[in-house]
Amino acid sequence: MNSYYFYLITVHTKFGNGVLVEYLKWDHLPVEVFQKWKWYFIYRAALLQVKYPHYYVEQRWGAKEITNESPEDLQVYKTNKRKSFVKGIVKRFENAILKYECEQNQMLIPNFDNPKYLRTIEKIKDYKAELSQLCGLKK
Repeated sequence: MNSYYFYLITVHTKFGNGVLVEYLKWDHLPVEVFQKWKWYFIYRAALLQVKYPHYYVEQRWGAKEITNESPEDLQVYKTNKRKSFVKGIVKRFENAILKYECEQNQMLIPNFDNPKYLRTIEKIKDYKAELSQLCGLKK
């Protein structure tokens, strides 16, 4: 079952028919991202409550199932999932490269011609290009 999550914060002048003051929305979030960042959404709602102490701050969240009838939703979901995967891979490779370079800089004769090192640098470039393409597709 494929589904994505949303989190919505609205600020109205009063409960019910009040005038909309602010509106924040996070949409098309995979479940892992939604669970990881839920604290941030609650924090943002608290900031709005402090900013507008006499207004009504409403928080809503939930899941929407992706069906075959909504191919745009499915594409956005897959793109977000792939983006988070590629970001993780790039970060992991960059950390490995940084660690290797620090180790080599401490040696008397550093070896920066290591095939694994050069291949990893090329992979990072490829993943960064894919990431920029994915970010360009969304906007």
